[in-house]
Amino acid sequence: MKYEVIENFLKQDSFDYIKALIDGNYFQWLLIENPGTSSHHTSYSHKIKQPKNTYALYHKLIEKGVHTSPLTSIILSPILKTLEEKHKYKDVGTNRAKVNCFFRQNENQQLGFHKDIEDRTDIKTLILYLDTNDGYTEFMTGERVPTVKNSALIFPAHELHQTVTQTDTIFRKNININFKGE
Repeated sequence: MKYEVIENFLKQDSFDYIKALIDGNYFQWLLIENPGTSSHHTSYSHKIKQPKNTYALYHKLIEKGVHTSPLTSIILSPILKTLEEKHKYKDVGTNRAKVNCFFRQNENQQLGFHKDIEDRTDIKTLILYLDTNDGYTEFMTGERVPTVKNSALIFPAHELHQTVTQTDTIFRKNININFKGE
């Protein structure tokens, strides 16, 4: 499985601004039960034991190419600009983007393997981790990517992966972006 991890993805001031906005009192969240089986992607959770009564928060930024939050441009502009300027992606277009917040669990819980995009091989997923903790992203191959603040994980959106929750911090937050770029 080919993926890329980029440490210190954003300039520190841009990262701090986005994190402060998301951590602020006025950032609105929606609650989702059993996030590994949400309807926006195809779940493969039948291949593992799915934990019950697991909850997470999310904030949609873009759905099917349409901005769904007044904060979309503020949050995504520095990320997309960094992809284009620093990492040489061209003509980046975003199909879906959201902010996730997972709650601490007593033990690391697998939330279910899924594909962000089922039927396209030209779309990539970028996960920007907003904090550091013992949660991680796991691929079906068994490869694990740790959650490290201001690190970005980029991989093909049709690859099976899952969130594994953390035990050492109250929240595990990330920004998940499905994008097309050359």
